[in-house]
Amino acid sequence: MLVFAIYLFLRSQRMIQIIEMELGRKYSIAKITEILRKVSCSHLDQNVWLFDYADKATEEMNAVFNTDFGKKCLALKQIKENIGDAKKNPVTL
Repeated sequence: MLVFAIYLFLRSQRMIQIIEMELGRKYSIAKITEILRKVSCSHLDQNVWLFDYADKATEEMNAVFNTDFGKKCLALKQIKENIGDAKKNPVTL
């Protein structure tokens, strides 16, 4: 179990390093981690989710990774489409 936890930790660190590189190293790993912790969504209605946090960095992530963090409300279908699009177009180094 400990080995798996270490694996997940290292993988998440690598993902944050990729985000840092794709954003042109404008934000530190600590700042990116802080931003990603703030990004969340709340269930408003049967099929509507409110994204609670957005800033300049999330706008840049939207542009680089083709996501919609800054859009206030999304239907579940739109969220699933965004995830699918991100999986189809992975960032490679």
